[in-house]
Amino acid sequence: MNNLHGDQWLESLKSKLPEKGRGEIIIIGDGDSTHVPIDRGDIERMIRRQKRHAAMRGWLYKGVAAVACAGLVAFTLGTFDKYIHQVVESAKYQALAEKRQAAVEALDLYSQFTADIVAEHAQSLETQVDVLGTDMQTVEESIDSILGTGGMISARSASADVLNQHVPQTSLESLQRIRSIEEFMAKLPARVPMAASHMTSGFGMREHPVSGHLLPHRGIDLVSWDEPAILAGGPGRVTFAEADGSSGKMVIIDHGAGVESYYLHMARIDVEVGDTVAAGDVIGLMGDTGQTDGGHLHYEIRVAGRHLDPAKVLEVIGDVE
Repeated sequence: MNNLHGDQWLESLKSKLPEKGRGEIIIIGDGDSTHVPIDRGDIERMIRRQKRHAAMRGWLYKGVAAVACAGLVAFTLGTFDKYIHQVVESAKYQALAEKRQAAVEALDLYSQFTADIVAEHAQSLETQVDVLGTDMQTVEESIDSILGTGGMISARSASADVLNQHVPQTSLESLQRIRSIEEFMAKLPARVPMAASHMTSGFGMREHPVSGHLLPHRGIDLVSWDEPAILAGGPGRVTFAEADGSSGKMVIIDHGAGVESYYLHMARIDVEVGDTVAAGDVIGLMGDTGQTDGGHLHYEIRVAGRHLDPAKVLEVIGDVE
């Protein structure tokens, strides 16, 4: 058994012992011998002890190796530092640096070239905002309510570093306005709420058809006897759907960002509060409920409670049939 090592020797010894009861190991000394009683359980405990000692030696060896590696790393870093200096001074690195500088100059030139285009686009969109009868403050407040503030990208991002270095501040401001206006216009209801309809009364001051008083008309009146179904002007969620005094049967749709559309004097309501609708979904039927002198749809668009002229909204961004 002398050619066996560690737990192999112990396993061999264990196999020589009886399955049950104890055996003996004879230890031969100088001129005498000793009989040691032992069983298989004793051998198993010795094997477990030996494995624990081996594990502890392994951790010790790893610790010594780690210390040795630390010294090697320190030496290697010194060598690597010298190598880096050689690379930086090489012709290949200089060529890469020149290419990077050329790319930076190209980006600067492109930014200057597009600055006027970006500014003109922003101005064109702002003109459309004026036509709609609102202003940039209302637009920005509406969009901030759903997107949050802080600009188009994180100030800590790599993209922000590039923009701050190479794009003029005026262009960044124009891009911010463009984003706000486009997001705002995407929330406005762009569909005519009745197919094949014609407008019988526009937005603004008028003589009320019932009372005869000069009053502001906060929406437009539409009539379509051939196709009297009332359609959602844009996607959104129904927040009101019932009779409301002089407004008659009325539906309100929330389109997000403070944008709402109102449908008054309906003969029938086909939606309920909480319903989600898409642009063009049927929400009811044209009628003459409430204070009115005849069948029609009174249609309003509001932004944060402020009325917009629906005819201008449809003119600027509408899906006019």
